[in-house]
Amino acid sequence: MKRLLLISGLLMVNTLLQADSYLLVMSKDDKLCQNITTMFNEDLFKHKEVRLKDHKEFNVVVWDKEFEFYRASGDQDILYSEPRCDNEQSLGCKNAIFDINNDGKDELVAYLDERLYGTASYNQISYAPQEENGSLKFKYRQSTIVGDEHYKEFPVQRVAKDGFKFYITSSSFVLLRPFKVADTFYIATFFNTYGRNNWDPYRYNSKNLNDNNMVSISKYDANNEQHDLCYMIRVFTSPTFTKTKKAK
Repeated sequence: MKRLLLISGLLMVNTLLQADSYLLVMSKDDKLCQNITTMFNEDLFKHKEVRLKDHKEFNVVVWDKEFEFYRASGDQDILYSEPRCDNEQSLGCKNAIFDINNDGKDELVAYLDERLYGTASYNQISYAPQEENGSLKFKYRQSTIVGDEHYKEFPVQRVAKDGFKFYITSSSFVLLRPFKVADTFYIATFFNTYGRNNWDPYRYNSKNLNDNNMVSISKYDANNEQHDLCYMIRVFTSPTFTKTKKAK
């Protein structure tokens, strides 16, 4: 059952300690959400930053595969003739095989690392079913793109005259980090809510996961549907970060 959580006491403690912290503001899996929130806050207390590399949950996936990528062309799948990525500058890639949608079968998972001037800016993860013969042919016509820019477990922000519902959104500029707890894979999405003027002229891009004011934890099911389980907001008290500004 969805619950929106208001933790005013933690806000007060955070202000007194002058340390950044994450507040859990939505939970549909209390054990998971509380554990991840505690993990991140312990990192902030000890290191002033979240260090995913120090946690076994975020190091389960091994990105060591080489796929053949096929694009759709009419009713055929055509092998890409050009290199898919430039690992030095604009687009880095890595691939892995794991059960990202928790259906009991491994998928081919392709990770794109979009970059601006050589610095990671946002990520995209796509996955496709693996053929029974173990082939590493990644067919885009069968693939699913991870991520939904609209965070629908938050209250609706406003409703248009035609009934369209506006939710809190991240745009496409997000940082995605898959992880595993027990037998289930999840996706941690680090992003800035629109209007937080941190570092770039677009006012909502991400530069690294520690310069983001929101985290969503979600999982995918066998029907390739995304389920948001946790939302966390980061309260910045450190002068390292620019405070939120309303976009003009």
